Amino acid sequence: MQYQPTDDRRERTERAQKLLRERDADALILSKGIDQYYLSGFLTREQKRHLFLIVPAEGEPAYFAPDPYRRQLENQSWVPTMHIWEDSDDPIEKLREAVAEIGIADAETVLVNEEMWGMYVIDLVSVLDAEFSTSTDLMLSLRRRKSESEIDKMREAADITDTVSEEVRSLDVVGMTENELAAEIEYRVRKYGAGDRGSTQVASGPNGSHPPHAYSNRTIEDGDPVIIDFGCSVDGYLSDQSRVLVAGGDPPAGFVDAFETVREAQEAAIEMIEPGVVAADVDATARSIIEEAGYEGQFLHVTGHGLGLGIHEPPYLMSGSYMDGGNRLELEEGMVLTVEPAIYEPEEWGIRVEDIVLVTDDGSERLNGSDHGWEPL
Repeated sequence: MQYQPTDDRRERTERAQKLLRERDADALILSKGIDQYYLSGFLTREQKRHLFLIVPAEGEPAYFAPDPYRRQLENQSWVPTMHIWEDSDDPIEKLREAVAEIGIADAETVLVNEEMWGMYVIDLVSVLDAEFSTSTDLMLSLRRRKSESEIDKMREAADITDTVSEEVRSLDVVGMTENELAAEIEYRVRKYGAGDRGSTQVASGPNGSHPPHAYSNRTIEDGDPVIIDFGCSVDGYLSDQSRVLVAGGDPPAGFVDAFETVREAQEAAIEMIEPGVVAADVDATARSIIEEAGYEGQFLHVTGHGLGLGIHEPPYLMSGSYMDGGNRLELEEGMVLTVEPAIYEPEEWGIRVEDIVLVTDDGSERLNGSDHGWEPL
């Protein structure tokens, strides 16, 4: 039977409550961020006031929120109960009243999200005499396998990314700065109705040899290999893609052989992916191809990572060759992850080719379809 998780947010919240009970935790309290959006449908990037989704292990969840957010919560969230405070109120006293009404005043163990500001954790500690821990493992265990509706949104995001990828790789980029090309990418993403991912990378020439490089005012020159790494969001769900383009003239010495090695490593890794395969083994396969081709020490990060509402989620494709022990998690149907082997030639150029891969019931499906070659389109 194929895995078909519900996309109903109430159902997701009920599953979170079940996990709370299994872990002997009394409540989950979420401030701004994607975990709150995942459970309730409400998303805000602002957190200048006390605003929490409070999920007790037993009973109905509720919002604690300032009055200006009332209508937005009513329109976006399924959670019917709201404890609203106004500017004239003392939010700490109102929070104390709210947790009593929700039934968690005597909670012993409370989970909070990592994004919660320290000042709000301190305020919760003043109201609840409980042991506090992070909700990361609980929430990611819910989020790592995607529903059909989540996958549909990621397909749409991947399609938009493909379109923009082929458009920008058809441009004459010689003479543009990395900054200008990044702006062109983000403009086109928004033109097609998506949100930009907020972490576009355009790394030309020697900048491409540094994996964390975003973009700069360096001018792209003839023959520069240029790593273009970007994505977009549809209803919060992300795409991710890396391509490398050689601008203008001929590629530098050694580039073509390295590029073919990266492509071979990526294809071998994707071919491995199916339910039951250990994440570390996918990384080890890609890494061994690159190392055996003579590029040992030039693949500087993991082979891939999970993707969804967050840009980096479990499962991480990392083996003992990269990190002691590696990731022994078995892949499961419904997981979505990137596969992005790379070779970085120190201070000269970099190559990274990345696609999104869905784990299906009997294998995998690549969600990206744009051209992978290094020549301009």
